[in-house]
Amino acid sequence: MPRLRGLGREIPLGVRAVLGRDPGCEVVLDDASVSRRHALLVADGKGGCRLRDLASANGTFLDGVRIGQNGVPIPGGARLRFGDVELQLVEDAAAPLLPRRRALLAAGAVTMVAFAALLLRGRPSGAAAASSPAPPATALVEDSVAALEADRFEEAEALAEKAVEADPLLDAARAALARSRREREAARVYAQAMAAADAAGNDALHLLARVPQDSRLFARARIQAKQIAGAALRARGAACGAESNAERWAEAASECAGALEISCQVPAVAPDPLLALLREAERKAGRKVPWSCPADLAPLLRDEPLGAPAPAPDALLAELYPGAKVRAAVSMYVHGEPSEALRALSREASPAARALGDRIRKAEGRSREGRTALLAGDLLRSDRAYADALRLDYELLPKGVESVPARQIREELARAHGRLGDDYFAKGQYASAFDEWQAALAMRPRDPHLLDSIARLDEVARTIAQDRSASCADLRVAARVASGGGRAREAAERALSRCR
Repeated sequence: MPRLRGLGREIPLGVRAVLGRDPGCEVVLDDASVSRRHALLVADGKGGCRLRDLASANGTFLDGVRIGQNGVPIPGGARLRFGDVELQLVEDAAAPLLPRRRALLAAGAVTMVAFAALLLRGRPSGAAAASSPAPPATALVEDSVAALEADRFEEAEALAEKAVEADPLLDAARAALARSRREREAARVYAQAMAAADAAGNDALHLLARVPQDSRLFARARIQAKQIAGAALRARGAACGAESNAERWAEAASECAGALEISCQVPAVAPDPLLALLREAERKAGRKVPWSCPADLAPLLRDEPLGAPAPAPDALLAELYPGAKVRAAVSMYVHGEPSEALRALSREASPAARALGDRIRKAEGRSREGRTALLAGDLLRSDRAYADALRLDYELLPKGVESVPARQIREELARAHGRLGDDYFAKGQYASAFDEWQAALAMRPRDPHLLDSIARLDEVARTIAQDRSASCADLRVAARVASGGGRAREAAERALSRCR
């Protein structure tokens, strides 16, 4: 008869056994990481067993590999893990039992439920760990990734090295090792930058720029870089003016150049006054001070992509609007001149030109309504009006052509929802902040500030999940705002399973 071994004890199994936290299960696993009805073990009639997951929150694992709900055969001696509870399946070598005897023993197994609940409470099987072989490479990779997501970089690297030793040909093991080493180096550089943050100069910013953009620390690096840059710009800008007023021209030029390295990352319409101060200091000091706009700081400090928007592809417009005059009018609209487009279309007598003019006029009208509502603070009404304007714009233009009016609408909505999300976040209303930031991201999916904000919610979710005193309502919020498929979401859902 198959048995589950844990903590030096063994639990006999019947023909069918449900494992979970619910007291009605045949095997009760009293641990927060286990769902109420977590998994099902069924005898296959040939002396073996099959195991399937019952849509559990934290998964069912066979020798470190997660299984699904279709069921897999379980060999004797296999390591089974339900959430954080690990057991070992033990089978007798004797022939299969007669059905009658098997059923009697199944009834006897039910009487052991309460004992099993105490036996397995809250920790994996020591006996299983002692008697089972070393974890396979796939399990080591999984543990390495978990350590990495918990910022235990040295542990992650050590586990990945063991995985490579266990299976040198496993691609996932080599990838885990490379990633853990990159993240450990990124963490070292990040720590150096934080140590240098209070020092004069821009060294901390250039250190943060060495954190790779594909690192899980890059979002944190951007947040820190903007804070450091703001403080440094204020300090060096003030020093630039003070040294100029004191006619210490060499020092003034140095401070002005350092401030310009930061201010240049945010494109401005007007000339930067720091540049005029620098030129005056250079002239009075009698020497040039070399400075540049460092490219390495752009990914950290810039919120907008470099360069002007590409012009509308004429070939795409020509396919939809073969007439040269009508196409020219549409091009005016695309480039942000709807009034000129309407004036040009009014000179055309064709029905197509009149219909096109009516559509542009409606789009402009709904756009003005959206802007008026936005100024009045009515974001819901603005969303509706702008949605109509974007729909009309979409109907006007071929796929692949973005108009300036549509881009302006998306930018305005993204800013409005982003600011509202910032306000909610400052008040600790994380679910509302998540909703607003998601609405903003729908308008500008690659906006760095919004992506940074979502990364901050992952940190919030992770903190809530680690708080053993967090309420079920807080844990539901954490599970909702964490990024899907990420470790923060897994941690929040694992903690939330206590409430199910």
